[in-house]
Amino acid sequence: MSDLSVLARRSGDPFTAPIYFNTAETVIGRQWDYFIWPRIKDADFSTVVDLACGHGRNTARLAPLSSRVIAVDINTECVEFVRARFAGQPKVSVVQTDGASLAGVSSGSATLVYCWDAMVHFEPEVVEAYVPEIARVLAPGGRGFIHHSNWIHGKGQDFK
Repeated sequence: MSDLSVLARRSGDPFTAPIYFNTAETVIGRQWDYFIWPRIKDADFSTVVDLACGHGRNTARLAPLSSRVIAVDINTECVEFVRARFAGQPKVSVVQTDGASLAGVSSGSATLVYCWDAMVHFEPEVVEAYVPEIARVLAPGGRGFIHHSNWIHGKGQDFK
């Protein structure tokens, strides 16, 4: 396993516990209204990538606005949960990734890459790996809405 894969697993593996997602689900409405919607309301929602979708609380907000949502996550548990949550909703597809790339998302296909309350937990190297991936999948004129940490000291260290 590469160093980046280890860091991606370390960034993503803790986030499988239902209690975390159940708690986060209770506050997404306020976060959406105050922080998120004012910043993305003018975005093109044709094809949205929900990066590190967890249990799909953001996917649930994005799906009614979008023609297509591609929800991605590293965790098998999260992928299975979101597949079950959105079963029967053909405009939502779920892709399991390696936690440092958007493999499975076509180049130039996304009009919005969205990541809320996930990348703040990523190791700096993982964030760095995602930047060119986000650029790769964005369509011309597409936008990224990425909630991330600005902590840059200590690559390869545990900052949690």
